[in-house]
Amino acid sequence: GITDLRGEIQQNQKVAQQLIEELTKLRDSIGQDVRAFGSNKDLLQSILKNQGA
Repeated sequence: GITDLRGEIQQNQKVAQQLIEELTKLRDSIGQDVRAFGSNKDLLQSILKNQGA
């Protein structure tokens, strides 16, 4: 009945909250990867330039 439904809703809210936290962590990790890629790309370009490539 209603009690079961209420319990399910609370469980769903917990799961949704955990999902949001994990997605936030993932987004932060991706942001770090993108920044690292950008600086590596710049480094690689300057190395290639110095070698006259």
